[in-house]
Amino acid sequence: KNILYCWDTDSTRITSSFKYLSDGELDTLIMGVNQAKDHYRALGFDEVYLSVIPNKTTIVAPEMGRYNHLVERAQKHPALQVPIIDIWPLFNRHSKEVYALSDTHWTCYGQGIWLEKVNEVLK
Repeated sequence: KNILYCWDTDSTRITSSFKYLSDGELDTLIMGVNQAKDHYRALGFDEVYLSVIPNKTTIVAPEMGRYNHLVERAQKHPALQVPIIDIWPLFNRHSKEVYALSDTHWTCYGQGIWLEKVNEVLK
């Protein structure tokens, strides 16, 4: 039903939905996001948002391995200091429509879902 790529599925790759992600590694990622927020706010930006984009395997085939729950863990991290643009529920609800069948790119429908959510948050 879908073509999936080793980048998303091979648990030895850092881009994989199934690569073990320790709490310490997640803490480091969140610290980097917070530092980026501080940097861009210091440059004059009004706000910095985080939108963690789930890879295709995360949405269409999480049962292929032990999913690391990166998206949910990052978005709920207690130290996160930026507002999030959460597309996880929308992508999950429309899992068959948001990614192209033949590769890992979003379809126009998936792009539209993300853009609508961004616009909703920015209003």
